[in-house]
Amino acid sequence: MMDGFDDDSWGELIVGIIVLAYSWISLKIPALYALFIPVVTVSGCLVYAGMSIALSTVSFFTIAQADVANLTNQIKELAQYPISIYPKVIRIIFTFLCPVAFIAFIPSLIVFHMVNVWVILAIPLVSLIFFLLSVRIWKIGVKHYGGTGT
Repeated sequence: MMDGFDDDSWGELIVGIIVLAYSWISLKIPALYALFIPVVTVSGCLVYAGMSIALSTVSFFTIAQADVANLTNQIKELAQYPISIYPKVIRIIFTFLCPVAFIAFIPSLIVFHMVNVWVILAIPLVSLIFFLLSVRIWKIGVKHYGGTGT
């Protein structure tokens, strides 16, 4: 997910860290929760990489060009909002089929004591399973790819 990371992104990263630190202190979040940041970060990378791989597989089965990168970004945009605002069908999709809720929403529930802190252990597991499943789907797509004839 580092493509597109340019000089302007460093400023956004610094501002993001400052906002995170200020919020962390203001909300009096226990320091122990900082240990979960790398877990959620790596898990997020696995989910978004898996999502990109799985959506790219569509191109093996269709003739028309699919704007996969745009679709991945649109899903990422939807994941910025609390999962509870969406209809039940969307919640199920974002939790089980494309588990962006595990990396975008559930960690905040843990911080606010709305779910057990041990749920954080499910985040890397679900992310890894999703990523490996996406790679498997990719391999199936590669086997069915007919080529362009060149």
